[in-house]
Amino acid sequence: MAKTFAGIGVLDLLHNGSVALYPGVAPNTLVKALTGVGFGLGALASDGIMGFCLVYDLFSLYLGQQGDWKMLLRAYTLGAAGIVGYRGFYT
Repeated sequence: MAKTFAGIGVLDLLHNGSVALYPGVAPNTLVKALTGVGFGLGALASDGIMGFCLVYDLFSLYLGQQGDWKMLLRAYTLGAAGIVGYRGFYT
């Protein structure tokens, strides 16, 4: 239960922080790169439950975006899901 709430907390932190600090502003290249690296490392370092929560977070972000950022979030979601799935089956 605690890991699930922590995973949802990550989503709240990212979404609410970005909306509060940068309303209506598209993310720049640095933010896009750090999102991929951060979630990739998070998926590698976490257990299955927390990893699934991170995949859920990325999918939720993907659903609320548009354009290039949406397509990049889709790739990040699939990549993180692949990492979590691989770790779940082979470790």
